[in-house]
Amino acid sequence: MHVDPLEYQRLLTIRDRFEDELLALPGVTGIDVGLKEIGGEQQATYAILVFVTRKGEYRPENEIPRTIAGVPTDVVEAAFELQGPASGVVSVPPVVTVDNTRYDPCQGGACIAPARISDWYGSLGMLVTDAISGENLWLSAYHVLCVDPSWDKKDKRVLQPSLDQGGNEHRDVIGEIVRGSHGSIEVQWGDTLYVDAAVCRVTGRPASPDIVSLGSPRGARAAVLNGNVVKYGATSRRTEGKVVSTDFTVVLSGVTFRHQYRVAPTIDGDPPLSLPGDSGSAVLDSERYAIGLVMSGDGVRFSTINPIGQITKALGITV
Repeated sequence: MHVDPLEYQRLLTIRDRFEDELLALPGVTGIDVGLKEIGGEQQATYAILVFVTRKGEYRPENEIPRTIAGVPTDVVEAAFELQGPASGVVSVPPVVTVDNTRYDPCQGGACIAPARISDWYGSLGMLVTDAISGENLWLSAYHVLCVDPSWDKKDKRVLQPSLDQGGNEHRDVIGEIVRGSHGSIEVQWGDTLYVDAAVCRVTGRPASPDIVSLGSPRGARAAVLNGNVVKYGATSRRTEGKVVSTDFTVVLSGVTFRHQYRVAPTIDGDPPLSLPGDSGSAVLDSERYAIGLVMSGDGVRFSTINPIGQITKALGITV
């Protein structure tokens, strides 16, 4: 069932008034607007969606109200985590075989990791351009490339494939990290960006503008509500999904990210768009325009996508 864009926008204005109050409640992992579900079946009724780590585990004084400003609420159990395989809350299913192919020339979607970490991997996003210098750069998630705030004082080399997937720290270098952003960023005119992205300089191996099995992105643009999307990542490889929100607020490791995309399976019951290890992979719409990077998911149904418009502004790049 498609979400009505007009009703969605109307309810977002109501949600925004109460969002901070809801986020302060214990166990809340995200706030959104969408169709209410009963027994796993979508209804025709719209609701303010409150995502929680576990349903039914909180004191009565922290109970989420049944309605807010006359709008029904729907409590959804979903623990969102940054999608690296070491996250601890969600893990890679044992039946999954990671794509540890050494791509030469290197392509988006490939398995990557910093050379300094031996038990970690994520996915390469795509080739982008520095808006000032015109230099080609590799784009991926901040938590895949940089991992922690002290990254700039450590070995900046990036490998494809990662060390734990058979990579070699001398033979498989594809670049060196140059900058990245994680969390909220204040920019001119009072705007705030919410970004988890980083870029590395292309060195060591030839670079292709293609994404594995998807071809080369035609450019970048915002996601469309109800639009179909596709990605290729190191863990779940080529998967498809549907954009069910273009203004999702999610809390990841204590950091709040607003104005994100939320993606669900195209068909109910299908696997999610992304799994741990797919973080950083580029998400394309039905006309092969990049809409963002895989950032997080619940490992069961939903994935969150960091919008490309916020990423390009924060990092000074073009697609």
